[in-house]
Amino acid sequence: MAKKRQLRVALVGCGGMGVGHGRLVKALGEELVAVADLNEQNRARAAEKLGARSYATTEDLLATEKLDAAVVAVTNPAHADVTVACLKAGVSVLCEKPMAITWADCKRMVQAQPRPVGVPFLQIGFELRTCPPFAMINRIIRSGEIGEVRHVHFLQTPGAKKKGSWHVKRAAAGGLFMEKLCHQIDTFRMLLGCEPVSVTAVSAKNVMPHYEVPDNMFATYRFEGGKAAHISFFVGRAAEVAEHADAEYMDKQHWLEFIIVGTKGSISMPLWKLEIVVTHNDDGRVTFARRIRLAGTDAEAPYHDTRPEMEMFLDAVRRKRRPALPAEDSLKTMRAVFASEKSAAEGGRPVRISEIR
Repeated sequence: MAKKRQLRVALVGCGGMGVGHGRLVKALGEELVAVADLNEQNRARAAEKLGARSYATTEDLLATEKLDAAVVAVTNPAHADVTVACLKAGVSVLCEKPMAITWADCKRMVQAQPRPVGVPFLQIGFELRTCPPFAMINRIIRSGEIGEVRHVHFLQTPGAKKKGSWHVKRAAAGGLFMEKLCHQIDTFRMLLGCEPVSVTAVSAKNVMPHYEVPDNMFATYRFEGGKAAHISFFVGRAAEVAEHADAEYMDKQHWLEFIIVGTKGSISMPLWKLEIVVTHNDDGRVTFARRIRLAGTDAEAPYHDTRPEMEMFLDAVRRKRRPALPAEDSLKTMRAVFASEKSAAEGGRPVRISEIR
């Protein structure tokens, strides 16, 4: 049996997330041939760690290397230009979320794919769609055990980002929905199985003075068919700038939980407890069904496991076909993201998703 040819993959953007993607490409048996980053120190460090050639610019990379695919992990404002350049060069792209920080750029990225559909293609890194906990939750939902999912609640009270972090800079992050809560909007669409109709988003005054974006947000989404979802996000009560072990997060009132309610029961995932809890509802009588332990000792590991999304991407590149989660689907999530930012910017005015055109 002939040995399959390794895919030739490049990494554009050599920060921590990018290097993690590069390591994963190699772990999955493909060839990480090159890295590119405007920051000389970042690209030199990544090239050494990954055993790859290095380039200062995407243009130099594409002009020199023959590639099958690229992983784009540059800063959010640069996503569109780098992605479009790769697609026009015939290179399929896995781009980190968010797709881009303007609606026009998001559409430009999707439209850069060839028609009719095929390769090269674009996939956006919404890894919660494929990570092990949500794969398990989706199996439970599809089994009918909790009936029709009618509403979802997401609660997170994280520690604050450090002063100087790009995550809290408006120009780099694009906003709280753009950088952080786009994951949750995408997950709501998956869990409810339909599209949002409108959003009302409000925030209180920040407690962290160095944040250029809100450090808290409360948003409610109306979905098709009378379904709804809600986000409660605010920095933890301690509001300290520090790293903690899982147990310390809970001790200091930091929390992350999804609650998914159906007509026959519910599922909750209190992440720091590394578990999924299923309950049944029989005409108002709620009974405990079971507790499912998540694998691993680090709560973030199963939740932000990017291996399944990378496997999906590389398999689609090899088969020369669009992935199961194409960029066209992610564009729907981004439309709701921009509607959310608009509602928050306008003091909580209810914004219909259709206003983003």
